[in-house]
Amino acid sequence: MIRALAGPGPVEAARARGSGVTARRSRIAEAGGREGAAQDTNMRDGHKWAMMRNLVTSLIKHERIRTTTAKAKMIKPLADKMVTLAKKDTPFHRTRAHAIITESPVVVKLFEQLGPRYAERQGGYTRVLKLMAHRRGDAADMSIIEYVDRPGEARPARPPQGAEVDVEGFL
Repeated sequence: MIRALAGPGPVEAARARGSGVTARRSRIAEAGGREGAAQDTNMRDGHKWAMMRNLVTSLIKHERIRTTTAKAKMIKPLADKMVTLAKKDTPFHRTRAHAIITESPVVVKLFEQLGPRYAERQGGYTRVLKLMAHRRGDAADMSIIEYVDRPGEARPARPPQGAEVDVEGFL
């Protein structure tokens, strides 16, 4: 009786202002479908981190891997960060790379091949190419993530902004 006179209780007030889990999800959906930059992978953090480390190690080792689109988008910033570390070849940067990359020969390749290759590039070391085929079994969208400016790449990289382009060959 007293609560009715004093106004709505905390539960009713929360429902009225839309602060429940369903209201939060609807606000996220209205804002574009994702909250922040994190993908919802439905994995625990330890499993997700181990998967990302393994995928980045495989990407550096083979320079091109085929995986789901969600995983490719998830590892792209981490793969770019590894190349940024490799551009500065110091013991500190090698230690940081060893913390993420799971195989020592892959760290050597990162610092001896990929670092010098992208020394002049300011970013955007990887690209995600979506494939038309879906994975059998769960129909997940598949993609190829690869390093740009490498031999045998799927398509050539765009020239850096401000660089002169030879137009005579196209006319």
